[in-house]
Amino acid sequence: MFAELVELGKRVRKGHDALKEEKCSWDIIIDKEGNFLNQIIPCNEIIEAENLTSKKGKARLLLDKPEETLGFDVDKHEKYLSKLAEYKNVQELSPVFSFYDKPKEVEKVRKAFLELPQAKQKGNLTFMVDSERLLSNESVRNAIKKKYEEGLSSKKQGDRLCAVCGTNNYPILDEPHGSVKLPKGQTAGSMLVSYNTNAFESYNLKGNLNSGICTNCARNYIEALQYLAGNGHNITLEKGETKFKYSNRQKISDDTIALFWTKEPNDDIDPFSDICQPTEDRVRKLFSSIITGDNQRVNSELENYFYCCTMSSAAARIAVRDWMAISVSQYQKNLQQWFEDIATIKDGETFYPGINSILNSCIKKKTKPTQSDVKAKARIGAILWHAALTNTSLPLMILQSVLTQIEHDYFSPEKSTVIRLVLNRNIKKTYYMKKELDEKNESKAYLCGRLFALICQLQYTAQGEVNSSIKDRFFASASSNPSRAMSILLTKYVPVYQKKTKGAYTKSITGIVSRIEHFPERLTLTERGEFALGYYHQYAYKKNENSND
Repeated sequence: MFAELVELGKRVRKGHDALKEEKCSWDIIIDKEGNFLNQIIPCNEIIEAENLTSKKGKARLLLDKPEETLGFDVDKHEKYLSKLAEYKNVQELSPVFSFYDKPKEVEKVRKAFLELPQAKQKGNLTFMVDSERLLSNESVRNAIKKKYEEGLSSKKQGDRLCAVCGTNNYPILDEPHGSVKLPKGQTAGSMLVSYNTNAFESYNLKGNLNSGICTNCARNYIEALQYLAGNGHNITLEKGETKFKYSNRQKISDDTIALFWTKEPNDDIDPFSDICQPTEDRVRKLFSSIITGDNQRVNSELENYFYCCTMSSAAARIAVRDWMAISVSQYQKNLQQWFEDIATIKDGETFYPGINSILNSCIKKKTKPTQSDVKAKARIGAILWHAALTNTSLPLMILQSVLTQIEHDYFSPEKSTVIRLVLNRNIKKTYYMKKELDEKNESKAYLCGRLFALICQLQYTAQGEVNSSIKDRFFASASSNPSRAMSILLTKYVPVYQKKTKGAYTKSITGIVSRIEHFPERLTLTERGEFALGYYHQYAYKKNENSND
């Protein structure tokens, strides 16, 4: 995972390692003699400045907060001046040195800054000499790069090799790699690699020396994660409103996201459209591309690869829930199977529910979800996402959850999708659970479900709407112990309803009973799923015959 993130970092990174984009809020205008020109101009731009892996306890050259720049905090101001002194040989910085040698000029700037509205007395400040921002001066930028490279050379410790790139071109330092902002994480960001106890240390190696990730690879993987978590663009909604759409991340739950990308750029790979909001056109395009072999290679002799990393924020740290790396062709085949498994008939037409709809069907809705419910949603969401992309099985706890809901609630098309998905991914039988009524399915559990649906329909034909239906009273027992429940229904209830309806459903009920022969005593969890699916398929089936068959 780290190796692929580092490769992505190389692709998306811009500029030199010594420089990093930072927000600048104010420009202090001085002349070449260091005199304040009575101007503090609002900037609010992103500019390149000295790169610091960790700002805590450090000062940045020419771009820092008021405490450091104007001396509102004495200790921090001393560090700022010490950093500035490291560049005393840079001629272009002489106006700044002159400025700090003139206490009266510094006091003028302090006074002008304090006269600003209190809400605006924050952010980073930098210097402009007349109309040139010093951090944009090429000589100043080159000086920063030179000092950075000299610092790296001095920090090298023998021939220690980086665990990611396998070289010693850059030093391996015991310092933070950087942070990434994730949903529900700390405001300052969370760490993917960090150390805080002796349990992470061995052979007298401290902190990052244990992992052996060099400074270059560390910055690459952090910038790759920052890019994946924040990359996107604004889209226009139907009512003219705009919404930011992330291009490389998908929300799994409130604190969990999936970050995805391809080894080589490929605009046709879009898990958001494929899995979260599938459309008939998108599905048709995917199926045709597999048949024709399109979109499997991108200007390369080697096949392109798809990567996905599912992460959660865990206080100050990042928890990696899942990692996958598959070829683009396999990705397409897996999605084809996913669409076949989730295809559902609704109102007589085939539709493909999004993964969020499937996830919501797996979990019972609550007015006030507990922390345990939130964690369960994140866990199941990550499992569904992984199953969609890798064509793997699903835990039976998902099936159990849906069956429990059906026993006490309504049976929606989305719930039938989850049942069918779990069954086809977990049970290996000679038949495949279809998206609609399968007349050839000889599973006793499936036939029992169909029979139960016919009895429910028979009751409705005989009595119409009732407070306590056959489904409400017998579904749980019929799906777990068909032998006992069906014997009661067939001997006590069916004759009464058939007498009232003059033999409605007689042929269908008799035909299925003859195929079952002996009702099972007990049904396993997967067989209960088949029962539920048989019930739903039969109940949703519309036949162009009258109720008397």
